[in-house]
Amino acid sequence: MALAGDRKGSSGPHSSGRSGVRLGRIYWVVLTFSLFFVAYGFRLYDLQIRRYSSFKAASQENYVKDETVRALRGNIYSRDGVLLAKNQLAVDLIYKLVKGKAQPIVGWERIRYLAGIPDPQPPVINRQKDSEIALARNLPEDSVAALEEMIVLQSGLELRRRIQREYPQDALAGNLLGYTAEANKEQVDAKTYELGDTVGVSGLESSLERYLRGQNGVSQLEVDAKGRRISERIVREGRAGQDVYLTIDSKLQKAAEQALLEGLLDVNAGRVRYGLPLERQAKGAIVALDPRSGEVLALATAPALNPNWFSQSPRPPELVQALTGESGA
Repeated sequence: MALAGDRKGSSGPHSSGRSGVRLGRIYWVVLTFSLFFVAYGFRLYDLQIRRYSSFKAASQENYVKDETVRALRGNIYSRDGVLLAKNQLAVDLIYKLVKGKAQPIVGWERIRYLAGIPDPQPPVINRQKDSEIALARNLPEDSVAALEEMIVLQSGLELRRRIQREYPQDALAGNLLGYTAEANKEQVDAKTYELGDTVGVSGLESSLERYLRGQNGVSQLEVDAKGRRISERIVREGRAGQDVYLTIDSKLQKAAEQALLEGLLDVNAGRVRYGLPLERQAKGAIVALDPRSGEVLALATAPALNPNWFSQSPRPPELVQALTGESGA
């Protein structure tokens, strides 16, 4: 019995040691798991609460896109109802830098085929000079929808809609009407206009700018991961410009301009008699007023100007010919 008692007593210290080891292991396991769950909880808090707004904004940026709805410019009519200036919607393909960096283009071969771009090489932007370049102007209407699906998730590409001015009567009252152009960098930087806006440059298009110009709207486009349109809603309603009716009578204006052209024949007949070189262009002006009201009924000047040459983009070859003196128009 004494021997057994000694054996039992001798096992006490070893048992206490083993228990201490086990408790130590459990302590470290519990501590490790506790630290893991604390770190996991902090990460979850960081993602779900602290950074929720930024992730939400990034998600919306990827799938929700704001688009400018171009305001229609006011039409211009003569006093007898002849349309002298109207609008035409044009769509351009723009390649731009994003935060100063060029973005890769996905599906370039397909994009250039749809846009009618002859150059097989992807575009390169000179960062010292430009922040964007126009890859194609006046895209065919039947290509716009397909291009929109391909580029809607590509931040470096944009289908920019703009209002292009068109003058149905060509050169009739051209010098009086003036012409328009796209807003330049200085006007955009001054927050006066947006990229793609139409601005009156000369003539009545410029002097009546505050009446003719409208206010752009904003629409929000939602697309899926493949760029397909899901929904669209108007965020801000736009406002069209005001139509303007002139005191000019279209028939009298046409007669005055024709008289200037016919006068060139008389001028050249006299120059032939005196052995002088012929004039290539009619030069002069005719003004017709209503004496009762002082209204201007006709205001013709020569050489004539066709405002379509300046308002179209890209510029037509007739403009180059006229500026270099190779055209009689």
